[in-house]
Amino acid sequence: MANSTEASKNSDTGATANLISAIAQDADKDVGLSAITNFFGNKNAKSAAQDNINTIKNQNQAISDAIKNYYANNSISQNASSADVAKYYSALENYNPNDYVYDFDEFNYDKSVSDFENPNKQQIIADTAKTTQQTAAGAGLGRGTGAATQIATDVANKNEDIYNTALNEYNTDRSQAYNEYSNYITNNQNKLNTLAQATNNQITNLGTVANQFTNNEENEFENTLNAQQAGYAAYNTAKSAKDNTGNADSGVFGVIASLF
Repeated sequence: MANSTEASKNSDTGATANLISAIAQDADKDVGLSAITNFFGNKNAKSAAQDNINTIKNQNQAISDAIKNYYANNSISQNASSADVAKYYSALENYNPNDYVYDFDEFNYDKSVSDFENPNKQQIIADTAKTTQQTAAGAGLGRGTGAATQIATDVANKNEDIYNTALNEYNTDRSQAYNEYSNYITNNQNKLNTLAQATNNQITNLGTVANQFTNNEENEFENTLNAQQAGYAAYNTAKSAKDNTGNADSGVFGVIASLF
């Protein structure tokens, strides 16, 4: 590169000397002076074009550094990472709604009405029959058909009373057992509902952080890309301007060459 620059300088110096020598020998001095003016004017234009290219390069670098610095120091970049995105997707993959539904067995109640019958049932029935018999005897019925019928009726009634009492106690006990069972299921399901809500909140929060990080990355990429594209466009425009200036120099040399 240094040799090329030095060769360019030597070429410009040689061309200048030739032009001056030609002007001294040429009768049309005005044309020669105009050629020299154009030559140095184009040379200055080329130098200015190169300076413009260098300025654009520096500006592009400054913009790129500013974008990197901004995203390196903003709150999202400092507090979120790709690991948060990984946690979010992992939480989604591991989430199973069935984990938050209480799985219970059918209600089982193994008692019967007989479990609530008075343990002295037989004695009570016997005493009822005896009392009825004694009452019948006192009424002069003795052991006749009338007494027997009355005894059977009273025994049946007492047996029904004992059964109805046992049935009520059975229903009460079964209802209480079912209510306790239902409360147990409800409490466990409520616990799972709370855990499910907590899990959903966690997933939502992880999703918020993951989305913020993703959007931050997309914005950084988009801003960087836009800046690069604008920078490339400005650079190419400046480079084209310099190239056109170089072509103008060549045209000047052609005109001068035709004069001398």
